[in-house]
Amino acid sequence: MATTKYVLGDNVTLNATGGSGYVWSNGGGTNPTATFNNVTSTTTYSVVVTDANGCTDDATFTVNVTPMPTLVIGNVMCSADLLTYSVNFTATGGTVTASAGTVEQLQLPAYR
Repeated sequence: MATTKYVLGDNVTLNATGGSGYVWSNGGGTNPTATFNNVTSTTTYSVVVTDANGCTDDATFTVNVTPMPTLVIGNVMCSADLLTYSVNFTATGGTVTASAGTVEQLQLPAYR
């Protein structure tokens, strides 16, 4: 059994080879390639492959779906000149990578 990880909402494409007929579970159809759109939960898919002699074999694939992380923004601090900043956050339910970013200075209209 093959296991592959996807993120919530991904499209999953599975391929089978070695036969002349294919029947996928979960509405995957009868082609060698089955695409399952917008996968939202961990699911096991199977395919039955039939060769030219009428012999059959099957395979099972488990697609693990990882939820998107939830970010909670904590302290946001800007320097007096508004050119540097820091943001503290916590993340749950996934992997988050933080890196330096750029904040563009906004031009505000003058009030009279």
